[in-house]
Amino acid sequence: MTDHALAAHRRRQRGHIAVGVVLAVLAVAVIWWAGREGGVLAGVGAEAQDDPTLGWTEVDSAVRPDLLASAEVVNGDVPAELPRVVLLNLWASYCGPCREEMPALSALDDDAGLDVAVLGISFDKERSWARDFQQAVGASFANVLDPASYLQEELSEITPVRWLPTTFLIVDGRARWVHLGPFDDLDALRRDVRTRLAAIS
Repeated sequence: MTDHALAAHRRRQRGHIAVGVVLAVLAVAVIWWAGREGGVLAGVGAEAQDDPTLGWTEVDSAVRPDLLASAEVVNGDVPAELPRVVLLNLWASYCGPCREEMPALSALDDDAGLDVAVLGISFDKERSWARDFQQAVGASFANVLDPASYLQEELSEITPVRWLPTTFLIVDGRARWVHLGPFDDLDALRRDVRTRLAAIS
């Protein structure tokens, strides 16, 4: 083999190696992302718009007071028992609609006049993903992690949890309303919660 042919052969070898490395990196990325989303719920999108449960649905079912007590904490002070009035938000970092509603939920949690505690359950598989997401969107309310979907399964006994975000309004230890999909803005969220609390009392 001439020097010219040998150099060409080596260039082809290097090219094949480079392509192999790129394909390997892409494969790892796909596996990582699939692992990140695997076994969890999809965010509310166009395919969910025909779901008849989109928006508020009235329910009436007991919720364990220590529902979140043994879950891994993402951030904040998670109470050993649920407060009297809780807005329990189910979300994940890959869920676009979840990102949209986080500012309103955080503001509601800070609204002393309404006296409603906002708590969250993240379906992310890693605490760091959930924590980084919360920091990025400026969410301040307390959250726990549910990577194996144990809490999802328990809450699905009240109503099937099919999409994210899904939010439960819990009063005196009973889930009274469930909201499928993101909340549009703080004013609408505050009005909705006040209306439903007034109907219960």
